[in-house]
Amino acid sequence: MMRELEKMEGKKFEVQWYTDEGDYSWVMQIDTIEELAQYLARCCWGTMRFRNNPTVWKDGERWCLNEYTEA
Repeated sequence: MMRELEKMEGKKFEVQWYTDEGDYSWVMQIDTIEELAQYLARCCWGTMRFRNNPTVWKDGERWCLNEYTEA
């Protein structure tokens, strides 16, 4: 299940979005790695909405920053 949040909760996968100016915009909380992969494929790689890519968080820690990270 995916939920749009106003701020991070530090739980599950959280994708933090920013505006083109670099300001915090919103967070999508996603339950499973499969849903995360689908979300990123549709939103990030399919149609880039902003110049800045989102930051992906898992349980409050940055996830897959520069290298492959086990789920």
